[in-house]
Amino acid sequence: MAQMLRRAVERGAVAGRWSTFAQLEEIAGTVPKPVEEKYLPPPAVQGSLFN
Repeated sequence: MAQMLRRAVERGAVAGRWSTFAQLEEIAGTVPKPVEEKYLPPPAVQGSLFN
């Protein structure tokens, strides 16, 4: 996993997508939108997966 991240960072820098850590953080630090409740499984299903 770490190797994949390293390659993605290197390729992005070579491609000119970013050149500083601040730019990389700005791109990678975005927070995904929360999942709408209608798409979440019922609590009993969720609990059975992790218990």
